[in-house]
Amino acid sequence: MKTDEKTLRHVIDLARAEINHNRPNLAMEHLRTIREQIDGLRGLPLWAEFQMIYAEALSAMNLDGAEAEFEKALSRLSEMNPRESILEMRAEEHYAHFLSRKDRVPLAREHYQSAETIAVDSGLREDADRIRLCVIKMDLQSSKDPQLKSFRNLKNAAAECESPNSRQLAAWIRYSDQRREQIDRGLMNAREGAIASPDFFKGLLISLERGLDEDGD
Repeated sequence: MKTDEKTLRHVIDLARAEINHNRPNLAMEHLRTIREQIDGLRGLPLWAEFQMIYAEALSAMNLDGAEAEFEKALSRLSEMNPRESILEMRAEEHYAHFLSRKDRVPLAREHYQSAETIAVDSGLREDADRIRLCVIKMDLQSSKDPQLKSFRNLKNAAAECESPNSRQLAAWIRYSDQRREQIDRGLMNAREGAIASPDFFKGLLISLERGLDEDGD
């Protein structure tokens, strides 16, 4: 029996929800029930999105096979006309997440940059800033930079303050500029230096928020 696209969409959404709840095996079970019907939708957005969710499920299980499946998803998305920019951005970003976890930093950076370019071109500033934050975290991790702890403190403060990615990025840039100035003046060791606390970032985020409010007035 042929399954209508509304039902297929529902199953894909169920699979995505399971991935978000860290239950990728259940996501795979949902996807297997509609694979045959999806194969008949070649060239349609659902056909590409199914492949992307499938790759994300494998990535959530940390399986090496996810790499090939992400490549298939990007290939399918390249066939879309009109272009599915949001799906492309998501596929590039999630592929980059996977590669970053596998310590494939140069390739991960390429896909993060592709995702950021799509976001910028689409006028999605918040998404672009989220992706830039991912790159910052990846670089800190790959270089084993002690400032990774400061970055994590920023993220903890941002969660408490419910700060958007744009404000988090602005806070990190301001903190980094201040730290660089202190290093240039010989007031801090370049490699380590002080670790900024969650309270420091909370104050900085609040300050930036108030500054934006004043600019809006």
